[in-house]
Amino acid sequence: MNPTVQGTGVRDPERENLWPSEGPDVLSMDLLTDCIHCGLCLPACPTYMELGNELDSPRGRIYLMRGVAEGLIGYTPIVQRHLDLCLGCRACETACPSGVQYGRLIEVARVGVEKARGSGSGYGWLRRMALRHLLPHPTRLSKVAVLLDFYRRSGLRNFLKASGFFRLVPKQLLDLEAMMPPISSRALRREVGKGAGDTGTRKPPVALQTGCVMSLAFSHIHRATI
Repeated sequence: MNPTVQGTGVRDPERENLWPSEGPDVLSMDLLTDCIHCGLCLPACPTYMELGNELDSPRGRIYLMRGVAEGLIGYTPIVQRHLDLCLGCRACETACPSGVQYGRLIEVARVGVEKARGSGSGYGWLRRMALRHLLPHPTRLSKVAVLLDFYRRSGLRNFLKASGFFRLVPKQLLDLEAMMPPISSRALRREVGKGAGDTGTRKPPVALQTGCVMSLAFSHIHRATI
C-alpha cells in the first residue's frame, strides 16, 4: 500500500522556499518521478525491514520528498525523522528496476532538512562540535574514548541512572547516551601504527582505512579483518 502524505493539497510558497531552487544541489521532479512505487526496494532496505514502516522505505521517503518539492508538506519533525533514519546505504538502487538515483535524492533532501532546522535550533551546536572539532581529530577522539570507557566500566553510568540524575537530562541527549556503543580505550591505531613498512616479501601491502570512530567503538571488527 502506498503511504499517505498529509498535506493541504495547495502549494505553500513559504514551504517551497525550503527546497533548493537553483545551484548544484537541485532536485528535479524527473528524478522523483523515476520511482514507479513497485516495492521491489522494500526487502533491500534495512530500516524498512527493521521498522516495518512504509515511510521508512525508499519509496516512502520519495513520497515525502515529492510532497516537499511540490509544496504540499514541509520539513516537519516527522518528515525529518523518516529522512534521518535512512542509512544512505543505497542498497535500494541495485534492486530498483527503474534506475532511481536514490543516493542523489537523499543527499539533496538532507540539505533541505538542515536548512529547515536552522543553525540555532535544537542541538545543532552538538552536531557542529562533533563534526568539526572532534571526528576529524584522532587524538581528541582517543581522549574522549578513554573518558567514555571509564564512564561505562566504573559504574558511574549505573549510579547516575539509579540516582535519578537522568531525569534532569534533555531527552535528545538521553537518546544519544542510550545508543552509545561499548567504547574501547585500547585504540587499534596504536596497535598497528601507520604501517608495517617493507616486509621483505613480494606480497603486495594491504592498507586498512580505520575511519574515525570505527577503531574505538568497533575495533573488534577491524581486528577480525586484519
